[in-house]
Amino acid sequence: MQAIILAAGIGKRISSSHDTPKILLEFNEKTLLERHISNLHQLGAERIIICAGYKQELIHKELKKISSSDVEIVSNKEFLLGSAVSLLKTQPFVSKNEDTLLMDADVLYHPEIINKLANSQHKNCLLVDREFDEGVEPVKVCIKNQKIVEFRKQISPKVDYDTIGESVGFFKFSANGLEFIFKKCESFVANGREHEPHEEAIRECIIHDSIKIEFEDISGLPWLEIDFPEDIVRATESVLPQLPI
Repeated sequence: MQAIILAAGIGKRISSSHDTPKILLEFNEKTLLERHISNLHQLGAERIIICAGYKQELIHKELKKISSSDVEIVSNKEFLLGSAVSLLKTQPFVSKNEDTLLMDADVLYHPEIINKLANSQHKNCLLVDREFDEGVEPVKVCIKNQKIVEFRKQISPKVDYDTIGESVGFFKFSANGLEFIFKKCESFVANGREHEPHEEAIRECIIHDSIKIEFEDISGLPWLEIDFPEDIVRATESVLPQLPI
């Protein structure tokens, strides 16, 4: 198994003066980067590919500190574009024959969350948390009869679903499934949609049945995506005390 971590963005919503990539945010003296790598190593991931952009030299520096020789950094100098571009930048570096975990960099989470994803029986899978605060920001997963019927931040009132939750931002793809996602990202770039997030490419594959993407429910396990200053406080006070490390 291999992993892709998307860490190219500026993270400007954290602070206008924020001068480090969010993957280098520290919780209990451990960066998100170190936590990701530790969790992935425990799973037995053989390769970790990080797409870096903004202030990427700081990520290189941190990697040297934690001595992770199996981590490869892919440079995205177009980091002001959407994350679909970041994902596409990793395509030449991934193994074509392995399952792949695709992860947002800015998440503090319990290791059991990534364990559940990696060990899922589903070939292509995302994670959903039913215990979430609805609003504009969460990427929502709408489910009808155990099938994902919508996947995006803004849900049309016309969407018929019986369950809704928030996407954690972590995915598992088979080699074939990841190839479909790459092709969709390529079509975004070719058609002037290079500012869109990779989630939108995944959504189109779901909606148009390009590949079968299923889900695992991780409701009740602690995690938080860190977008705003208040998220750092929430992560420190609510999530961190529930983590094993």
